[in-house]
Amino acid sequence: MLEESADLQKFLNNPTLRRADQEKALAALAEKAKFSPLTKKFLGTLAQKRRLPMLAGIIDALLAEIARSKDEMTAEVTAAHALTDKQVENIAAALKKACGQTVTVALKTDKSIMGGLIVRVGSKLIDNSVRAKLERLHRALKNTGSSPDKNKKREVA
Repeated sequence: MLEESADLQKFLNNPTLRRADQEKALAALAEKAKFSPLTKKFLGTLAQKRRLPMLAGIIDALLAEIARSKDEMTAEVTAAHALTDKQVENIAAALKKACGQTVTVALKTDKSIMGGLIVRVGSKLIDNSVRAKLERLHRALKNTGSSPDKNKKREVA
């Protein structure tokens, strides 16, 4: 719900709303979404303690802890276009082989990378995108062309 609703994000991050109003609104939302009583109480506590802006981070930390306890990892994979299920399975299999753990792939698309993939697993980042390759090539060409030895005389045969 948080990822899909900009209005919900604004609501959670709005410091001008009264705690009681946020708590009531979240209780109604939780009831309609059929959240468990424990989740409803937790959301109410976050509202009372003015910690609602931290909800996304709390959810991420909880999911990471659950994955860790199951010996699983999540890899954030960014591609220029949507990948097929088979491609995602192949990526997950390759990451499992490299990491030694079950890997869940969280797929994002970003047309600006032009092609290739950007893979983030934990604190490791592998940027194999076309955009990154072009930037590296541009820097390499810029560095080799910008520092000619001015003191060296050219010999003409």
